[in-house]
Amino acid sequence: MASALSWHSPSKEKKLLDNASLQTLPVGYHCSTHLHRTMELFICLQGKLTFSVLNLTQTIQPGEYVVIFSNTPHSAAVCEEDCTLLQIHFHSRVLLDMLPQVNQSVLSLPFILEIILGKRKYFKGQNTVFLQSCVEGIRAELSNPQEYSDDMLYFYMAQLSILLSRDMRLSASNRLYENPHLINATLYIDQHYMEKLYIQDIADHVNISPRYLSKLFDVNFGMGVAAYINFVRIAKSIELKDEHPEYPMLSLALDTGFCSQQHFSKIFKEVMGVSPSNYFSLMHQIQ
Repeated sequence: MASALSWHSPSKEKKLLDNASLQTLPVGYHCSTHLHRTMELFICLQGKLTFSVLNLTQTIQPGEYVVIFSNTPHSAAVCEEDCTLLQIHFHSRVLLDMLPQVNQSVLSLPFILEIILGKRKYFKGQNTVFLQSCVEGIRAELSNPQEYSDDMLYFYMAQLSILLSRDMRLSASNRLYENPHLINATLYIDQHYMEKLYIQDIADHVNISPRYLSKLFDVNFGMGVAAYINFVRIAKSIELKDEHPEYPMLSLALDTGFCSQQHFSKIFKEVMGVSPSNYFSLMHQIQ
C-alpha cells in the first residue's frame, strides 16, 4: 500500500484527508473484512476488483468507482489480473464542518445529505474525466504541497461533493432529495435522536400527518419511522464510540436514545449484523 499523504484543515487543525494514492494490487491480493473511520473512494482504472459489502459481492470494472461510507464493514480481492486503483480516504465529519465555509448551499447536496442521514453504506457509479481529474488533483496537492494548496484542497473537496451528488441524484428517484417534508423530518431526527421521539411530534414539526410521514419513509427508505430512528441512533453510537473509545456501553445506549443497554444491543445486532461488542472490537483494531 502507498504511504499516506494527509492534509489537515487549517481552520480547526482537524484531519480531512488520510491519504491519496495510485496503486496496483497484484493477482491474489485479499483484504479481509474491515472498516475504517474515514470514507473511501476508489476508481478502478485497470483490471477487476471483487468487492463485498452488506453480504453483497460484486465485481468492479475499469471505469467504475465506489464510495464506501464510514464504519461500513467490507472486503476486497483481486482474482484474475492486476488491478490499478486511484484512491482517497477522507473524514466526512470534517468535510461537513469545512464545506459551509465555502458555500452554505452545499449542505443541500445529495452526497452531503447522505452523510448527515447516515443511512447509505456505499455507492457505485461510473467514472468521468471530471471525477478522475478531481481525485488526481487532490493526490497532486498532497504529494507536492505548494502555496495555496490548502485552498485548492477546499475547492477540490467541494467539487467532489458536487460530482458525487450529481451521480446520486441521477441514480435515485429524486423524491428523497427533492421532498422538503422528508428532508426536514430526517434532519429533525438527526438533531433529536437522543430524545424520546414520537411520530406525531416529527409530523407536527414538518407540518404533515403522521400517516403521510410514515408513507414517505416506507416509500423512500423501505422502513418505518421508528426503524429509521433506530438506524440513526446506531450510527450515532458508532460515531461516539469512535471519538471516545472508553465510552461505557450503558452510557452509550442511554445517550443515543435507547431505554436500556439490552435494547441497544438487540437493535444494534439487527441493524449491523453483529453484536456491539464484536463490532467495536473490530473498530479498535483499526485505531
